[in-house]
Amino acid sequence: MDAAIKSIAWILGTTVGSTALIIIAISTARSALGKAIEQFAARELEKYRSDLAKDLERERQAFALDLERQRSAAAVELEKFKTELTSGAEMRRLVAARRLDVLLAVWNNLEPLMRNAMNASPTDANARAAFVSQLMGYIETVRDGAVFFTESLQDALHTYVASLNRLQSKWFSGDDNAFEEASAARAAMVARFRTEFGIV
Repeated sequence: MDAAIKSIAWILGTTVGSTALIIIAISTARSALGKAIEQFAARELEKYRSDLAKDLERERQAFALDLERQRSAAAVELEKFKTELTSGAEMRRLVAARRLDVLLAVWNNLEPLMRNAMNASPTDANARAAFVSQLMGYIETVRDGAVFFTESLQDALHTYVASLNRLQSKWFSGDDNAFEEASAARAAMVARFRTEFGIV
């Protein structure tokens, strides 16, 4: 080391002591510069970490906010779907209930209408009036409920009334088969209604 200091001193044209001081100063400066660089790097790294943490927090908050908006939108859509589904089901239930009411109203007139038709003698004004009144009520019920009937059922209901009128005339003209035909017509309508009600 002494030989190196002497060589540097000879090059610089200084004394050995001055050269040693210069070397010590350079070494100290180099050490201080190294520490300063380390501190600067540590500060920059801490700043980078802080900025990264802030960015991550902003991204997390933005993601959470977006997720909450999506959840809210999905909840609104689900509620809307439930409402539409419930409304549609309720409407179908009301229509089915109304159709059943109309079918039952017609069903309840099938047998009494046939019985009164066969008992309303042309010579009995009161019986004829009661039959005609009941017949008009039946026709009105069928007409009012037409929207709930298939076309073939409407035809069958009107045919039943026409058959009763025709068979009534035959019955009071002395045709003994008329009552059996009327009973058969009523049985056919009962079978048709069992199909409409879904009863096998």
